[in-house]
This record gives sequence, C-alpha cells and structure tokens, in this order.
Amino acid sequence: MKRMTVFAGHYGSGKTTAAVAYAKKLREQHEKVMIVDIDLINPYYRTKDAQDELDALGISVISPTYANTNIETPSVPAQVMAAFSKKDTYVVFDAAGDDDGAVVLSRFFVEFSQEDYDFFLVVNTKRPLTKDKESIIIYKDDIERASRMQFTALVNATNLSYETTVSDILEGEEIVNEVAEETNLPNRYTFVWSKLTNHLPEALKEKAISVELFHKKPWEL
Repeated sequence: MKRMTVFAGHYGSGKTTAAVAYAKKLREQHEKVMIVDIDLINPYYRTKDAQDELDALGISVISPTYANTNIETPSVPAQVMAAFSKKDTYVVFDAAGDDDGAVVLSRFFVEFSQEDYDFFLVVNTKRPLTKDKESIIIYKDDIERASRMQFTALVNATNLSYETTVSDILEGEEIVNEVAEETNLPNRYTFVWSKLTNHLPEALKEKAISVELFHKKPWEL
C-alpha cells in the first residue's frame, strides 16, 4: 500500500464504498490516514456519508465544500493540499470517474507527479459503460487522457448493491482479468460486500477487501 492511492470509477460502480473500505484497511496498519473526496460529479453517496464511522476510527475526512447540502455545485476544498504536504499521512483520494471528474483530478497533476502513488480503476461489470473488456478499456483510456495520469492497477467492484451474488462477483472477476491481460495492469483487489466474503473461493479471498453498504435499500427510501 503506497502513501497515496486514487480511486476512479464509473457512477454507481461502488468507487466510494471501495475507497472508504481501503482507508479503513490502511488505518489497521498506519496511525495517520486521510480520505479526500474530490468527486464533484456524483451526489448519490459521498465519503461524508460515512464520516461518523471514519471519525471514530481516527480517519480524517476532507470533502467538497457544500457536500451533502442543497448547493448544486460543490467545490474542491483548499485543504486538499494537506494531503501532499503531510508526508507522515496515508491518503485515499475518491475521484469522479467521467471526463469532467477526471479534469478535477488533473488539477493536481504536478503534485501527484512528485509522489509514488497508486491509481486504481474501479470496475463494476454490472454498469452499462463498463460491462465488457472493450468498453472498460475505452473508459480507462478516456480517464487517463482527461486526468493526465496513468492507472497502476484494476480493482473488481462488481456489484448489484444488496442484490449482489457470488456469481456476479466471479463473472466480474473474469472480465477484469481479461482487461488486465490486455492492458498489462494487475487486477489488484476484489471489493466484496462483507456478507459474501466468506463464500468466495479461497484463492479470491486472499485479495478480497470487505465493504459495508451505507446507502439505504430501495424499500427504505
């Protein structure tokens, strides 16, 4: 785990849920951990929604100004620069996964170029724009162009929220492995709803990171 890790993925991919789970895993190994939300595109689920839990774990949260308010356009907080200056802190960036969101990430190109970081493409093969190898590679290339950064690894976050099955995860794993072979990027982690982790094949458990689902079920809305 490098000091800086950036998560980018399609709207509804499970990117933020994965970023939160990764920050919690980092906190098990390091005293100082920060999660920075620079996703100005997705209003549905933000790192701020998990702030109480993160605060309890001692994980600092930096989120867009006016996040979780009725202001339509949040802005990137000035405190983001602290992520680069506090060299004793491990940082997880939650970045938007479309062209506009990646442009926000590109604002920090100079700072990232001076760091040894990981840039994870979060793939959910149940989303229409990342359902197969070809579409995922197109999506990857678009984000790299807009952000001016190169992905260092793929992560499988295939899910259908509370309807996810082990079969869904395994099907996603197969597709992500195809992309990994085509792009020469490792398939680093598989993010799995905690209720399903113990039902995975043993080989997959070794790289699985359990996630909790924070948003409400449809029938609870």
